[in-house]
Amino acid sequence: MKQQSDILDGLRTLFRTRWAKYREEFDNARTGSSSESIHALRIATRRLIAILDLLGQSEPALPVRKCMRKLKRNLRMLRDLRDIQVQVQSTSELSARFPQVRFFRQDLLRKEQQLTDAVEDGYSKFCPPGLKRRIRNLKKRLKAVVQNRLFANRYRERAQASLERVYARVLESRKSVDVADLSTIHRLRVRFKKFRYVAETLPGTQQVHLDAMKRYQDAMGGIQDIAVLRRELKAFSDKAGVAVAKRFAPVLEHLDQEQQRSLEAFLLMIDKVQTFRSVTKSAPPAKTNRKRAAKKRKPTKAEPQR
Repeated sequence: MKQQSDILDGLRTLFRTRWAKYREEFDNARTGSSSESIHALRIATRRLIAILDLLGQSEPALPVRKCMRKLKRNLRMLRDLRDIQVQVQSTSELSARFPQVRFFRQDLLRKEQQLTDAVEDGYSKFCPPGLKRRIRNLKKRLKAVVQNRLFANRYRERAQASLERVYARVLESRKSVDVADLSTIHRLRVRFKKFRYVAETLPGTQQVHLDAMKRYQDAMGGIQDIAVLRRELKAFSDKAGVAVAKRFAPVLEHLDQEQQRSLEAFLLMIDKVQTFRSVTKSAPPAKTNRKRAAKKRKPTKAEPQR
């Protein structure tokens, strides 16, 4: 009984905390759409989506789907701006070594401003009255639902099942990794990211595991960031003509070397994904209601009914 009460209290607190964090990061981003604020808002959005998804799986009557759709649209709106901001940060150091990169950087800054203006114009859509109203309604419904002690077991079971399902997809992506095709590593990263956010919602997940998961994810993120920067820089130089492309050849070679070093470092740790299997077993098993189970159990012919 005490364990169930702790789970329910923790669940409500987690939901309220993540909604409050989303509101906080939304206000920060609206004040100034810096790289840090946009990144923080995207993380807060994903974490809110993760808890909403598990709540919806545990109690289908809870109105979470429309909230999730809206939050996912917000992520898509911020994706391009975040990608450009990462490239702007990377070219700041790169241009010091390769002066020709400053022309590409100027183009990036122009695109960043355009995307920033578009996002800031659309901030009213990120936290509209409709979303706030649905979240308030969800809080009320959740308060009523958690009074049912069976909900604690159901939530724990669904969260555990969801974590195991996502982890199985991670292992599937690990088997499909091809170092000659960096998109396979990106696919592994996307699935692993979801695994990490689901793990955060599960009672019993230790912080040491979450820290290790973040390091694993960041290693893949570094590879993806270089791949995107190289692709965009090559497209920029090719468009500018043969002469400019030749000037950018040393830069592309440098990025190739950086990418190879990042790839080799990740390959040394790639199979650490197997160590996260213990995370899927971190939650205590749900307790069954023995009285209800006894009523449902039918006696066999060899076992007379008592």
